[in-house]
Amino acid sequence: MFGYRFGIGCAAALGAMLVALPGWAGQTPARAADLDYTKLVRERVLHCLHPAAHADTATVEVAKPAEVNGDISTVRLKVFYSGIIKKHSLDLDLMVRQAGSIRQMKVNVLADTGAEMRKCELANNWVDF
Repeated sequence: MFGYRFGIGCAAALGAMLVALPGWAGQTPARAADLDYTKLVRERVLHCLHPAAHADTATVEVAKPAEVNGDISTVRLKVFYSGIIKKHSLDLDLMVRQAGSIRQMKVNVLADTGAEMRKCELANNWVDF
């Protein structure tokens, strides 16, 4: 009888622990619609497209909120950044595809005033992040 009670107590304690530690069990990765798109542009996209740009001082504005179509969300952003010589602007669509735990992104550059744009993998293919 003592073993039965102990088993129930341990199970209850374990269940309480799992509820108290959301990062430990039961938490799913952030959905594409819940991402910080401006942070993604500053940390990954701008550096990929313009390595000499000052990403830490770039201003990123959401021009069109995220639209979800199936497992792909698309958001239109306007980026103002300082290049080597002068300030530039960049209009782009950032697409995020999430299927289960796999999350990928791709960029469609609509307009860019910077001449020193380099070939970026994000503009051609889906890239894991």
